[in-house]
Formats: sequence, C-alpha cells, structure tokens
Amino acid sequence: MLEILQEQGRVDGEEFKFRAKSGEIRTWLFSAEKINIAKEPCLIVMAIDISERKNAEKALRFSDAALKSIHESVIAMDSEFNITFWNETSEKLFGVPSSDAIGKSIGDFIEMVEDYPGQNEERVRLLLERGHNVEEQQYNTPAGKVWVDVHAQAIEKDGERQGWVTLSADITERKKMEQQLQKQMEELQAANDKLRELDKMKDSFLSTVSHELRTPLTSIKSFAEILLTYDEDKETQKEFLTIINDESDRLTKLINNFLDLSKIESGRMQWETVELSLAPVIKQAINITQTIAKEKDLTVEFPEPSDLPMVSSDNDRTVQVVTNLLSNAIKFTPENGTIKLAATVAKDGKSKKGKDMVVVSVTDNGIGIAKKDLGAVFEKFKQVGDTLTDKPMGTGLGLPICKEIIEHYGGRIWVESEIGKGSTFLFSLPVLEGAGVTSEEPCICEDLETQEEETEILEVVKKKEGKKILVVDDEDNIRRFLSHELNKKGYLVFEAASGKEALELARKYHPDLITLDIQMPDLNGFDVTSVLKNDNQTKDIPILIVSVIEDKDKAFRLGVNDYVTKPFNCDELVSKVNHLITNNSKNILVVDDDKSLVRSVKYHLQRKGYSISVAHDGEQALKRVVHRHPDLILLDIMMPNVDGYEVLKELKSNPDTANIRIVLMTGIDIDGGRVKALSIGATDYITKSDDFNRLYDTVDNILSNGVSAKAE
Repeated sequence: MLEILQEQGRVDGEEFKFRAKSGEIRTWLFSAEKINIAKEPCLIVMAIDISERKNAEKALRFSDAALKSIHESVIAMDSEFNITFWNETSEKLFGVPSSDAIGKSIGDFIEMVEDYPGQNEERVRLLLERGHNVEEQQYNTPAGKVWVDVHAQAIEKDGERQGWVTLSADITERKKMEQQLQKQMEELQAANDKLRELDKMKDSFLSTVSHELRTPLTSIKSFAEILLTYDEDKETQKEFLTIINDESDRLTKLINNFLDLSKIESGRMQWETVELSLAPVIKQAINITQTIAKEKDLTVEFPEPSDLPMVSSDNDRTVQVVTNLLSNAIKFTPENGTIKLAATVAKDGKSKKGKDMVVVSVTDNGIGIAKKDLGAVFEKFKQVGDTLTDKPMGTGLGLPICKEIIEHYGGRIWVESEIGKGSTFLFSLPVLEGAGVTSEEPCICEDLETQEEETEILEVVKKKEGKKILVVDDEDNIRRFLSHELNKKGYLVFEAASGKEALELARKYHPDLITLDIQMPDLNGFDVTSVLKNDNQTKDIPILIVSVIEDKDKAFRLGVNDYVTKPFNCDELVSKVNHLITNNSKNILVVDDDKSLVRSVKYHLQRKGYSISVAHDGEQALKRVVHRHPDLILLDIMMPNVDGYEVLKELKSNPDTANIRIVLMTGIDIDGGRVKALSIGATDYITKSDDFNRLYDTVDNILSNGVSAKAE
C-alpha cells in the first residue's frame, strides 16, 4: 500500500489480505490519501473488512455454475411467470436455447399434452400456485414429447411472492419403460386368459375324444368277441364284420385328423401342388360319401359346370376338404333331405385386385347354426354341437384342418347359416394364372387320370400273368392282408418280415414290385431302398412304400416310386400297384410352356405305357423333381421364369438329381446349341420341328437301354 501511495499519491478501493492473530485470512478494502493539515503532511485511511462479502460472492459464483450444469432442468420465473433463469439442461430437455427463453413465458413454447389443452399458462399458474412438489407431466416441446417429474418452490421476500423456481427431471425413458411394461402385463394377462380358455377347451376336448375313441373301440371289441366265441350264421357274421369295419373307419378318420393337425402345426405336412379341376374332386367326394348318404335317403345334387377353370392345389387334400364338408352336411341333414353342391367362378371381394376364384359351396337343409356360433366353427377343438344336436358329434378338428388346407393354397373358407334354414359351407381357391377351362385330359400328374385308363391297365395286367410282388412288413397281419388282396388280383406274392430278408428275396426272385414298410426291427425301409437302388441287379425294381411314417421327400430322393400312408384305402393301394407294374415304373416329366404340345406328347407317351407328369415352367419342374424323381425329363429350353438351361444346371449340380436323364427340346435350332446342351449334362438334344417320332424313339432307347447321346 505504501508503494502505491508513493507512486500515485493515493490508494482508492484496493483489496488486501491480512492474516489475523487467529490465523484466519481476512480481506480488507483500503482507501488512503495524503493531505496537509497545518502544513504538516498527514495520511487519511479508510479500511473496511469485506471478508464476508467476498465469501458470499464466491458462493454465488459456484451456485450459478452448479445450476447451469446440473442434470435436472432448473427454471426461475418472476411473479409474472417470465423466465429469469434457464440452465443448460433446460435447453437440451425442451429444445430452446437460453437466449430465446429468458424474458418469455414458459407457455410460449411448451404445451401440456393432456388435461388443459389450449389453457397452458393458466394450467402452469394453477400448478405453481401450490408452491411445492407438483407432479409428473407430459409436454409438447420443440424437442418433441417429453415426460418430466416437476418440483416447484415459491420465492418470497417480506411475505410477498417474488417468483418461482422449478426443478424438472427427464423421466421420458422411464415412462416408456413403464408403458412397455404395462403393455407386456396386458399381453401376459391376455395370454393367461387364453391359457385358461385353452385349458377349459382341453378338458372338453379330452372328454369328447375319450367318448369318440371308446365308443368305436367298444363296438369293435364286443363284436369281435362274439365272432370269436360263437358260431353265428353267415348273415350275422357279415353284419357284425360290417359294424367292425365301419367303426375301424371311424377310428382311422379320428387318428388321421390328429396326425394332420400335428403335421400342419409342426410344419411337417407334405404338400403337393398340381393343376387341378375341382369338378372331378367334388365327384370323388360324392362317391366317397354316397354310402352314408343312402343310409339316410338323402339326395345329393351337383350340376357339374362345363367351363370351370383350373386351380393349383393338392388333389388328395382338396378331396379331404370337400369330403369333410359333405360328411358334415350329411350328418346334420334330416332323413329324405337334400344336399346341394355347386362350383362357380367369382371375384375375390377380399382382394384389392379382385382376383378370380373358384368357389365351391355345400348346402344342407338341416337345423342351421346360430349367428353367435359362426365365428367358432373353424376354431380348433371347438364345436357347436349343442346348437345343432343334443350332444357334440366328432372331435371338432375336421373344419379347422379344412381351413388350414384351403388357406395354404391362397383361398379362404367360411359358412353362411341361419337357425331353421340350413347351412352353406363355402371355400374358394385362386384360378391358376394363364389356365383355361378344364381340359379333356386334366393334369393330375401322379394318379390314373380317367376310369377308362384304369380299365385298360387292369386288362394289361390280366394278360401279363405271373407278375411277382414282394411284400415287406414286420407286422404279420399287414403282410397277410396285402398278400390276400394282391393274390386276388392275380399277382404272385412273396413275403418278408425284415429288411435283411427283403434284400435276400429281392435278389433271389427279382420281383416286378416291392411294397415296403419303413419301421422294421433290423434294416428300416429307407436303408433297404438305398441298398436296392445301388445294386445293378435290383435298381430297376419299382418300390411302393406302405408305412405309417410320412416322409415322401426322403423316400423320393432315395428312388422310391410311390408312397401310401397307413392306414390306407385298399382300392388306392391296388391302383398304385397296377399302375407301377403296367408302366414298368418308368416315369417321364414333360416340361414345356406350350400346353397343346404337352398334351400331344403326353398322349403318345402314355399310349406307349409310360407314366407322365407335367410342368409348365422351370420353377414348377424343379418342385416336381423334389417330390418325385422321374426316370427321364423332356425339357423345353425357352420358358418363362427359369429356362431349360438353368433347370438342367441346377439338377446336374445337385447330387440327388445329377443322375436323372434329361432330353432338351428346342423350337429353334441355335448354332452350337446341341454342343452346349450335351456339355452341361443333357442326355440328348431334340429340335421340335423334326418328326416327333424321333423324340419317341429317343425316349424308348434311353429308358430301355440307358444309351446316352454323344456330342457330334
């Protein structure tokens, strides 16, 4: 201080720190000036202890910095609700910089989402008037919707309200989690309610199944015991055996429903897709159910349409759908009643594009279904039997299975009914794109296509006496039954009870056909097939799998020619046996987008005794080959989607299909085309403009002698 006085002659408001006797450092503010009093130099000094003020300023600076950087939003407002302080967290939370917030009312840029829309400032005022802890609130802000937990405190001085300070914590993420948790709780509650409902349905279902199983089993056991114990006359024996047979069919249907539902839900159902006309399907279902219809003297009417387009579906599964609907109609139609079936083309009202659909309807004049029950008709395990009869009939699985089948192929199924006025069950399937009306020779590739064809085959079989069949099954009764049925058809039958025995007899007798079970104690059917197909002596013997296991994909990959699932229809099995033996198991896949040409080639090759399947583009051909390996493929080159070269390359690159013989067909003979075809694995290369007799001779040569063409 003295130095300053000497230099400047005065000291004006300088701060100096001194250590007090107590050791505390105090801050003083000094002012001093030299003056002369009576010509004597004097010094006037004014000193003020400002230590407390300095401490307060320091604390205030620290507090301001803390408020600016605190993780909560801190907002100060005066008595008119104008903002006087707006920290950094407020800027981030509400999306408004401090420079835009200071001096404005909070209601200018923050709006409450609920409670008081349009009265924002008044709402804030009411909340702040409480002057203490407020509440959770959601706001619309420039930064978006945010949830905050608001705490407010009034600032008063001398009993007068000076303003407010609010502390708001961002709880947006917490609220989202709470809402998500609430949603999950609601979903869990709904799932729990559903489980309780399913539990009730399970009890009801098990009760019904128990009844459905015990009833036919009781009949079978009772009548079987009578036949085994007493010597009844032939008429009585026939009556009792008929009852046993009918009850066995009833059990078979029940078991098949369980298996179908299980396979559908587990994704193991074997779906086969073919071009299909629904008119023959409906007629087949009518034939299947005609016996039970006659028992009630019912009339079944079906005016067959002459111009019904083709659909794409599974023939057997579609027959199953129509048969089920027709069986239900028969069940609930009173005696001497009428059931009407129809098939028409209509636009799909559920589709924006209005796709053409073939709609099949089955109408009965029974008691009908109540409107409240219509929604439950196609639900699993649910029945509306109490509405229709005194007690439920069946397991409630038939219609849900029909729904799964129809929806798998892009259609839908529904019911229209009214109490006292009967019911109409309907289903629709999409019309096959580019398909015309039903041809005289529909392409149901794997089966006999007309009754006349089957008659021709049976005539041929009769002429070829001595055809040998090896029946392989470890069940004595199954072998006895198959032998009995096949012997009646004029075949010579050998039996094998194991896989090893089957291999020995196959090499010894070289049968014309083998029926083969899969589940056997030593070698299973797949192992037997693999051995037979890799042995030059037995590789050409047709194999028909007859098993409870349904794994067609694996069977066809190994070289099996056809497949029947236990329990089977005897007529179907005999038909497949006749078909395989008559055609010597040689199956040809014809692939061409020219349907007229396909029909012509198919006709000529069938006349020569070959089994023909058809595909109209490359994608369809590849699917056909997966389901059943043909002995030969006649493959067009120029096709939509996937051309012949691509199909050939894909088949030859797959070890499972690499050995299939393929003849490429082309409408235009391109330079170098033959060399290219043979170089990538084609067996031969035919130009369509040539005499088609050359094609048929080539087919005979390849399939009879196994001759492969060589590049010229």
